[in-house]
Amino acid sequence: MIIEDNIMTDKRTRADLLNEIHQLQARIAQLEAQYQHAMQKKSVSDNEVHLSQLLETLPITIFIYQNHQMVYLNPAAHHLGGYDLEAIIGDNFWQIVHPDSVDTLRDAFRQFNSAGELNARIEVKAYNVHHQLRILDVQMVSISYNHQPALLGAVLDVTERLHAHERQLALEAEKQRVKLLTDFVRDVSHDFRTPLSTINTCVYLLGRIDDPIKRQQQLDIMREQVRHLDKLVDGLLTMSRLDSGLVTPFKLFDLNLVIIESVQSLTPYIKEKKHHIHTDLQDDLSLIMGDMQDVYRAVREIILNAVQYTPSSGDIVIQTRQHDTMVMIMVQDNGDGISEADLPRIFDRFFRADQARTIGGVGLGLSIARKVIEYHHGHIDVQSKIHHGSVFRIYLPIRPPHEDT
Repeated sequence: MIIEDNIMTDKRTRADLLNEIHQLQARIAQLEAQYQHAMQKKSVSDNEVHLSQLLETLPITIFIYQNHQMVYLNPAAHHLGGYDLEAIIGDNFWQIVHPDSVDTLRDAFRQFNSAGELNARIEVKAYNVHHQLRILDVQMVSISYNHQPALLGAVLDVTERLHAHERQLALEAEKQRVKLLTDFVRDVSHDFRTPLSTINTCVYLLGRIDDPIKRQQQLDIMREQVRHLDKLVDGLLTMSRLDSGLVTPFKLFDLNLVIIESVQSLTPYIKEKKHHIHTDLQDDLSLIMGDMQDVYRAVREIILNAVQYTPSSGDIVIQTRQHDTMVMIMVQDNGDGISEADLPRIFDRFFRADQARTIGGVGLGLSIARKVIEYHHGHIDVQSKIHHGSVFRIYLPIRPPHEDT
């Protein structure tokens, strides 16, 4: 019995020992895990210390956004805006953001707060301490800061760079404007001088000619030159009126009728050049709300352009179509075409391609046409190829937005 009791005691002792060993192993594993976690936290903490030290030395403005507020700004931020950093830390930074940029910045922060990550580049307008508006280029990326998601932002002041670019663009635009005005003065002077010189010659001859037939010939020449001057002045006045926004009240009119009248007004010129006009006008085209005289002027200028720059015996197709609430006028010719270099500028006022200078005019026709169509909330598209002709398409709404009731 004593031996059996000893055996049972020995078994319990071994079982207890194994249990204690297992508990000790579990405790060691727990301590090891805690140690590893502590070391990891120390490593992260060390990394964040190194990050802070690095950010302190950077010459560009750096911020850290976390928990809906600005939690860090490096010293360079003071040089950027001139503010005491304590004055704009937290959520006080919103007071220096321009109203135009508030929504843009809030959207970026909202996206980060929702997704927990962000990689974005935005432009922000903000005021410096002197209340001067600055343009800031802001690049933001997600990081971990103090064991929590955060946004690291780098800020560059690009105000002067943008202003320099704008000044350069303004200078180029001014040079272009001066060139256009110089060309305009030259062309207008020529277009006025030529008929005036002709009229002056006719007046001189009338004082020395007694033959009634020859006198009538000189009078006819004078009348033609006066008509040319009247047309030139009318074009200048029309452009001036359109620029000032002075237009007559809109009324309903038949666009097909406008096209027919435009072609009829050019019939002598069309016959002179022996052109073939092909019209394809949609019968059930809706009436258009607009200024009939101005639209007539615009359509006539587009058709006249085709007549002028199409060699003799050319083909010109004029078509109208309606698509929902828009109508389209197409004028297609098989004329000289427009070069790729000139195509972007054909609607610029006073611009004339080299071949146009032999025809006359001051380059206002297409400018007037576009101005009229745009005032009616429409637009003009052009496709052209040298020696293959051009296609002009005018798009007009049946009811311009400001005429809706």
